[in-house]
Amino acid sequence: MSVLSIPFLLFAAAVTIIYYILPHRFQWMCLLAANLLFCACAGIRGCLVLLAVAFITYLAGLFLGREKEHYSAEKGTLSALSGAQKREKKCALKEEHGRRNRMILAAGLIPVIAVWAFFKWNADHGSIVMPIAVSYYTFIAVSYAADVEAGKFAPERNFFRYLTFLSFFPQMTEGPFTRYDRQKEELFSGHSFSFRAMTEGILRMLYGYCKKIILADSLWAVLGALLDSEQVSGLSSAVLVLLLPLQQYADFSGCMDIVIGFSQILGIRLPENFRSPIFSKSIDEVWRRWHVTLGAFCKDYVFYPVALGKRLNETAKKISVRHPLAGKNLPVMVSLFCVWTFMGIWHGFGAKYLLWGWMNLFFIALNVLLGAQYKRWRECLHIRQGNRGWSLFCMARTYILFGIFEMMSDGSAAGIGARRILSLVRPSAWSAEPLKAAFSSDGASSVCWPVCILLVILILVIDTAKEKKINVMDWMHRAPLPAKAALYVALFYLIVLFAPSGMNVLQGFGYARF
Repeated sequence: MSVLSIPFLLFAAAVTIIYYILPHRFQWMCLLAANLLFCACAGIRGCLVLLAVAFITYLAGLFLGREKEHYSAEKGTLSALSGAQKREKKCALKEEHGRRNRMILAAGLIPVIAVWAFFKWNADHGSIVMPIAVSYYTFIAVSYAADVEAGKFAPERNFFRYLTFLSFFPQMTEGPFTRYDRQKEELFSGHSFSFRAMTEGILRMLYGYCKKIILADSLWAVLGALLDSEQVSGLSSAVLVLLLPLQQYADFSGCMDIVIGFSQILGIRLPENFRSPIFSKSIDEVWRRWHVTLGAFCKDYVFYPVALGKRLNETAKKISVRHPLAGKNLPVMVSLFCVWTFMGIWHGFGAKYLLWGWMNLFFIALNVLLGAQYKRWRECLHIRQGNRGWSLFCMARTYILFGIFEMMSDGSAAGIGARRILSLVRPSAWSAEPLKAAFSSDGASSVCWPVCILLVILILVIDTAKEKKINVMDWMHRAPLPAKAALYVALFYLIVLFAPSGMNVLQGFGYARF
């Protein structure tokens, strides 16, 4: 059941009605039933994989909680001891507790990650279809077990409540990544109907559908044809660099608007996944604004565990004796390498995804290593950090770099991506033929480009307002009723009248394939 389909809208409406009819204490059960039905509609096999991942990590959480209770009880028996004997016994007990915790965590996470890797590898090689959302709920489950092991919260004792959290159906398409301790109150506290929440949620869903169905799919009608073409030219590569970031932003953030908007109708807040990435001035800032919840996952569960590792820091100290700067940067560089290798593999088991990750890594590492030098160069050139012209240059530079990275990852193979990048600097390769063919394709011929331009302007205005901390929803709430009604009708008719059609229009959401 696609989020873009009429059956989904009917399903969402039915869930909303039943959800608010039920007493608060039973609302989460309505969500659980809806989650399982939504997953079953996508395929019974995927539903079984979800249940297996949930059950394994649920058991891991229970065993980790029990181990913590045993540790507290055994530590209490040491109160009768004193002095050196007590310290020695306490250290031995702590070490044993840590070893058992790691064994339980590994026993829970290894099979779950192995299941994800099996489906990811085979789906990337075209032998099977990957179950819906497996890359999202698998690592949400990983974060749950890791947080229980770290003692951030007690394990959930009710399997069905945990399953409700893990399988929340609005986020089964493209996330966002959620954390159990931050989401449980939203899911299980119960909510009363709010007319304002409903109207704001519907408005955000309409905005998301406009971004996805009109802008993203219209751009894909051209970009998809260019990416499928065997001809590589500098002109077509330049168009890909300029339009791919916009297309992917409209596609992915449009999905987030639909998901977050519908959750808002139910009174449930999901974390925001985008923070106006077009205003990013560096590649590392892009990833603080784009797919925010995945970046937070990598920071908490990949970067910090590696950077704070005992052996790595001991090695860094030894290196620091002769090479202080190298020793200081070693933990950060190794951690960044692990993060971006993981990011590449999360997107796919292909060379193009690893290259995409390492291209991001290269520029982020440069910023870390040469940040102080960059500052001195700016001072020598008398460039102020807040200078508007410099800021616009940095944003344009970052946008182009991001477009080059996306052109690598969206191509059919790493070799073709490399050829497209090289074609940008070869004047002899600037042929217009691939671009003419793309614009004359069936999908492109049905696109209303003036409406697309208006949508781009609207997105820029709304993102600029967010960047200036203006609450657009509050402003809309204060608008006169006729103006609000006209906006709802206009967005609805935009979707109905100007959605493109044809063979080259993207089916579904781009990030759903990851």
